[in-house]
Amino acid sequence: MRKYGFILPLAFIVSFAAAQTKTKGTSQAAESPKSIVQDFDLQLYNKGISFGDYEVARIALFNMIIKHPDSLNYMDSLVTLYFSLGQMPQCIIVGNQYLQRDTNNLSVMEMVALSYSQLSKNKEALAIYEKMFQKTGNIYYAYQTAVQQFYLKRIGECNQMIDIIINDPKSTTDKIAINVDQSTQQQVPLKAAALNMRGIIFKELSMADKARAAFEEALKIMPDFALAKGNIELLNKPAESSKDASGKDAVQEKKK
Repeated sequence: MRKYGFILPLAFIVSFAAAQTKTKGTSQAAESPKSIVQDFDLQLYNKGISFGDYEVARIALFNMIIKHPDSLNYMDSLVTLYFSLGQMPQCIIVGNQYLQRDTNNLSVMEMVALSYSQLSKNKEALAIYEKMFQKTGNIYYAYQTAVQQFYLKRIGECNQMIDIIINDPKSTTDKIAINVDQSTQQQVPLKAAALNMRGIIFKELSMADKARAAFEEALKIMPDFALAKGNIELLNKPAESSKDASGKDAVQEKKK
């Protein structure tokens, strides 16, 4: 499971600044005005974060981006700041600018993909997750790819990706956070999550027996898997009284 913390002080930027100072052969007592300004921006950022004043932190990052246009560290941190604050459009804009210069930063790629998904731009999110899976072969990204394919009703491709997940030995131990409701989540093995998604696909195709079998297979892996239990209960209810659980919350991981 991928999990982002909130926002941490820029330890790596402090290290970067220290390395720059060493390269110039200067001592703390003989700091140049430029170095002093840089240290001020770092202090301003860290104070802003520690006091919960994220606007101050954002301004400090802008200052450092302008002063150090060749460094991606500060832009990376701005992507993280926007993502952590739920400012998805800004996260996408800055993240895509970052990825034009560094196409291998998986953290930035995922923050941009999650931001697209939050804004229901599933085609754009899918394109990024497909790249991430191709780069890494990680079944977490395979699951995220399948989720976006499900939303886009690309069912054939989604089923192919589900096969990749459930046939991977790691899928019984690697987990993902799945929404139970708006305030609760469960850590679910990827294989169980993928089987639950397959059950929902069968349910939407009016193949109730196959849907039930898929949900039951998911419960064999994780007996307390709330969504799979709920989906079986829905199959047992008359169609007119059943609340449809085939939408995003039925397959979607917790957005972090």
